[in-house]
Amino acid sequence: MKPMRRFRGYAAAIAVAVAGSAEAQQTTAAAKATLEPAAMNALKSMGTYLRSLEAFQVLAATTDEDVLDDGQKDPYSGVTTILAQMPTRLRAEVTSDRASACTSTTAGASRCSRSG
Repeated sequence: MKPMRRFRGYAAAIAVAVAGSAEAQQTTAAAKATLEPAAMNALKSMGTYLRSLEAFQVLAATTDEDVLDDGQKDPYSGVTTILAQMPTRLRAEVTSDRASACTSTTAGASRCSRSG
């Protein structure tokens, strides 16, 4: 997965946990059959707790690798930082050995540039 796609995935996962939108909570019957109830309960508890906070920060050190056409693995590392201040501010920044990406919203207005 490319760094930008990974960034969007991280931002989307946090947005779902924080927002708790009805759409995000709806799943098909087939998807429900494959989900572990304990894992889903843990995610719901985490989302409930995060929504109860006025502000929070998540910091994650990441490692990943790309598999090249010849089968060699090319590892790289990065850091993801997510800052949230309820109810209208969210900033997510992903930096790695290869690229960086950032997005920030204040009541829907993007205020952060992307590079990479």
